[in-house]
Amino acid sequence: MKVRLSDSMVRFRLSPDEASDWLATGACSGGVRVGPRESDRWSYRLELARQDGWRVTTEGGGLVVEVPMEAAKAWNVAGAARLDALGDPPAHRAGPAKARREGSG
Repeated sequence: MKVRLSDSMVRFRLSPDEASDWLATGACSGGVRVGPRESDRWSYRLELARQDGWRVTTEGGGLVVEVPMEAAKAWNVAGAARLDALGDPPAHRAGPAKARREGSG
């Protein structure tokens, strides 16, 4: 899984295998070391939402994004997929987030 941060946007990219595993297990996670110690780590996790709608929280200094099942299923397509526009979406975007195939407009 790849994560990109830009201003108020977070973009997650999953390979087809990662997307399939996420649907099967309910979670996909990763992290990056941000300092000299092993404990200096920022983590991120995608989970299938247990309720309607999106939910973004922090846990142990990391980011947890709960994604509705319909959006998660849209990820499970051929080719790399991404989920973007989490945060404060620009006015021209509809809704707080969207899933789409990589390479689509």
